[in-house]
Amino acid sequence: MARNVRGRSRPSRVTLGHMTERTAELLDEVLKLTHAERAEFAALLLSSLRDDEVTMDPAAVDAAWEEEIRRRADRVHAGEPGIPWERVRAEAEERLRARRPK
Repeated sequence: MARNVRGRSRPSRVTLGHMTERTAELLDEVLKLTHAERAEFAALLLSSLRDDEVTMDPAAVDAAWEEEIRRRADRVHAGEPGIPWERVRAEAEERLRARRPK
C-alpha cells in the first residue's frame, strides 16, 4: 500500500475490471493528486460523461451486467481463486477508516 499525503495508506492502483495500459497509467497519475485535486478531477470527468452523446440505455446496462456476471461465473467454474472475504472486508474497513475526518 502506498501512503497519501496525510500518511494514510491507499492502494497504489485501483482496478475496475479490464483496464487498458493507458488508462492504468492515467489512474496512477491521478492517484498522486491531493484529495481536493482528485475530487475536482472526478467531478470534471463525470461531467464530461453527461455531456457525451452516449445514452445509458437500460437494456444496454442490463446486457453489460449480464456479461459481467457471466464472466465472473466462468472464472469461478474454471477454478480461478477469488479474493477471500476476510481480505475484502479488511480492505473495505481500511478504506472507510481512511475516509473519516480526523
